Amino acid sequence: MSAEHGRGNKQMELAPIRNRGRGMRKDRMLLCRVGWLWILVLLVSMYPEPRARPETARGGVLKRIEANMVRIPGGRYMMWPTPYKTEEPGHWVEVEPFLIGRYEVTQREYQAVMGKNPSHFRGDPDLPVEQVSWHDCQEFIRRLNRLEGEEVFRLPTEAEWEYICLAGSGNDYGFCDEEDGLSQYAWYKENSRGRTHPVGELKQNPWGLYDVHGNVWEWCQDWHGDYPPGALTTAEGRSRVSFRVLRGGGYDSPTGDCRSHSRRSYSPAGTRRRNVGFRLARAISPKLLFEKAAGDHPYLGRMVDEEGFNGLSHEAQRELIGMIDRYAFLLDQAEYYKQESNATSMAYFRRAKSLKRRIEARFGGIMKE
Repeated sequence: MSAEHGRGNKQMELAPIRNRGRGMRKDRMLLCRVGWLWILVLLVSMYPEPRARPETARGGVLKRIEANMVRIPGGRYMMWPTPYKTEEPGHWVEVEPFLIGRYEVTQREYQAVMGKNPSHFRGDPDLPVEQVSWHDCQEFIRRLNRLEGEEVFRLPTEAEWEYICLAGSGNDYGFCDEEDGLSQYAWYKENSRGRTHPVGELKQNPWGLYDVHGNVWEWCQDWHGDYPPGALTTAEGRSRVSFRVLRGGGYDSPTGDCRSHSRRSYSPAGTRRRNVGFRLARAISPKLLFEKAAGDHPYLGRMVDEEGFNGLSHEAQRELIGMIDRYAFLLDQAEYYKQESNATSMAYFRRAKSLKRRIEARFGGIMKE
């Protein structure tokens, strides 16, 4: 047997051993990889999911607040100088349309924006935030407006607050003149069990707002002072004194403090009480007014220039919308009768054309080409 033949036989004999060695090494590598994978899974499970960035949390609460703003129609009402209607004269107040929070600002919202919760009563994030001074409210609003990108949120004026409380009535409690039904709408001394309650648990007022009476007193933008008898105003219009206005009563208030006309005042800087919170108001931008009107009345957006519409008085806007609604109705009728009676259809079309000429004559400067 040659030397080469002998080496060949030896290599053939050793080949299975080498193959087994390679297989064992592969198995060890596979086990090692599986082991590291399990270690990685265990390490991941030991740590919680990363928290949302503060900007994301604040952005979420901004959307929540925006979704709960209620559009309040403009109007005129008598503002009385005392909680009880007396012979002392009141004064008429004209209120422009605005937005108001459906609920008092909650601890969840305040915590998300400010990073802290100063409230005395806790346990539910939907409890109204309290123990906030007027200046604390202003800082919350400043940060909220920074998230929004424009100065839109604010506290309601005292006139606006009383207006939303009355909700189109002249009653002591907005929903009626008697205090018998107050427990259905308000957390106050007789039913609160000595603490605040989560917002929105009781009945809403006629304009869809909760806890306007009771739960916590609500800061207003205005300085406290004597009303100017006979004045017609939407601004603060009060003499500048040392205190800011509170409205609505709180969980520890008697029925009289929950009346629509009842008012109280505290120092704006340092007053932080467990029965004092706030509700947000928001201005309606002209653009939003037009978009809302055009959404409700589609022909308005097709026919009228936005800037021109916003420049009209509210009475003129209502008149224009009424005329355009009538024009749209006549066109719809003309289209409806097309298949049944051409003569009837043409009669409606002529009336629509005549009305359009009247609209152009009355509002020609703001009509689209």
